[in-house]
Amino acid sequence: MNISVISTLKNEKDSIRSFLENLLNQSLQPQEIVLVDGGSSDGTISIIKEFMEKDPKIKLIAEENTGISKGRNIAIKEARGDIIAVVDVCNFINKDWLRKLVEPFIKDYERWDVSGGYYIPEIKSFFEECLAAVIYHPIYEIDPAKFNPSSRSIAFKKKVWELVGGYPELYYAGEDLIFDLKLKYRGYKFYFAKEALVSYQMEPTLYKFFRKYRLYGYGDGQANLWPLRYLIRYSTYLSGILLLFLGFKHPYLWGLLSFFAFLYLARPYRRIHFLGYLKERCLLSKLKAYLAIPLILVTGDLGKMLGYIEGQSERVRGFNKSKKINKYTGH
Repeated sequence: MNISVISTLKNEKDSIRSFLENLLNQSLQPQEIVLVDGGSSDGTISIIKEFMEKDPKIKLIAEENTGISKGRNIAIKEARGDIIAVVDVCNFINKDWLRKLVEPFIKDYERWDVSGGYYIPEIKSFFEECLAAVIYHPIYEIDPAKFNPSSRSIAFKKKVWELVGGYPELYYAGEDLIFDLKLKYRGYKFYFAKEALVSYQMEPTLYKFFRKYRLYGYGDGQANLWPLRYLIRYSTYLSGILLLFLGFKHPYLWGLLSFFAFLYLARPYRRIHFLGYLKERCLLSKLKAYLAIPLILVTGDLGKMLGYIEGQSERVRGFNKSKKINKYTGH
């Protein structure tokens, strides 16, 4: 069984060195590491070439203006392994990541087709602590039977990638989720490798978080994913606005609105304690966090709702297949 690790990247000068060192120090070594660069201009490529001189298993493919999906497909097509492990550029990769990720294939190759790893947020600021409480799903919230692994940490047989037509290249975002759903629709078997840990970088500001979630909503709209979920989200916010204004005439409705808001916020507030965030922070910082979490939650929801309308609009009009650049991220 041959294993190829693949990754797409662009302008990752600050992370690429630690990323490659982590891959080269894995307890189980892949036969090759295939990188597709989408047009870096910050010195990323020169750092990669330094590593290539020391280790011939690293391969670099330069494809300017290549999106993530197309980049992954290019890398997988060039890869020689029958098992493909996909990972994003990040600062932390558990030393046993690859071994844990491909373990189901080693133990029972015929039974499993896909192995989904797990991921933890990189937290560098107070804002990111609050953001993690909103968007990060701790292990106790994960149902392995329903888990759709991100391509931050996933491995699969190359033949199943071929049979579903690879990663979808039409979408601005959510391509890995659509890839998962295509695999599940075909009946391929998923394994949850919770110990195959990598990290992921979060958005450092509220504005960038809004842009990212607008992009996620856009991808969902393009693919017509979760229409009922989005209908509930729109209805919830419209109902909240209605209760807010009716409360001026019937103040008891504000109590009802507060109750529903508390239910909505209960999960991120519970997470912030379970994960130990803010443990070393002063009382004032903790108060600020409790005030920031509702703002972050609403910002993400608004971004998704706006993006979903845009994505649905493009889906109805028909896709412009000539688009290669993600209009929000430039990737």
